[in-house]
Amino acid sequence: MHKLAALVLIVVAFSGNTQGQTVIVGNGTDLGTSTVSVANYLLGNKITVTEEMIFQSAGIIFDTRTYHGFSALAAVYSDQAGAPNQLVATTGLGSVNRSVIGGSQIDDQTFGFTTAPTVSAGDYWLLVAYTGTASVRYATGTAASVSYINFITGSSTPPSSFPTADRYVGHSFNYYVEGIPTSAIPEPSAYAGLMGALALGCVVSARRRRR
Repeated sequence: MHKLAALVLIVVAFSGNTQGQTVIVGNGTDLGTSTVSVANYLLGNKITVTEEMIFQSAGIIFDTRTYHGFSALAAVYSDQAGAPNQLVATTGLGSVNRSVIGGSQIDDQTFGFTTAPTVSAGDYWLLVAYTGTASVRYATGTAASVSYINFITGSSTPPSSFPTADRYVGHSFNYYVEGIPTSAIPEPSAYAGLMGALALGCVVSARRRRR
């Protein structure tokens, strides 16, 4: 009986192995300074994915003391020659509301992608647009490149091919992607083997109880 219980625990632990495997790509830690981003610009930085993963959501760290009650939309583009190229994933519009976290009003909010694409290792662009004025956390004096275009947030989806963008260097925004590495997801055959072992254990246990 003890062996069967141990086997059940192993199966449960294994099946939940992908939980907690989420990784952060980009700037997921508060960069400490706030800047004002006006509405209707799709703007952001390059991010680097180090292994194949499934994108789950995009995250943004805001200062909501002054600006809140607007909506945000995030989009990920492939990179070509250091510029955004083809649309990979986008979120729906998500509301940004004031909340108090840790005694301050620095708010870390995530927005789920409308699809969960599997992406290869490489460079991508994470860009965000707002329906109203936002106060976003960022860092200055960095080597990060910024690309942006005019985009009427809420009236359409982001363009599938990124137009020629305006660009500058020096700001790194508190934008990030949450993803699950495909290496953390067990193969179906592994689940089948464990479930078979569990079924066999149940049969053996039942026979022993009948004796």
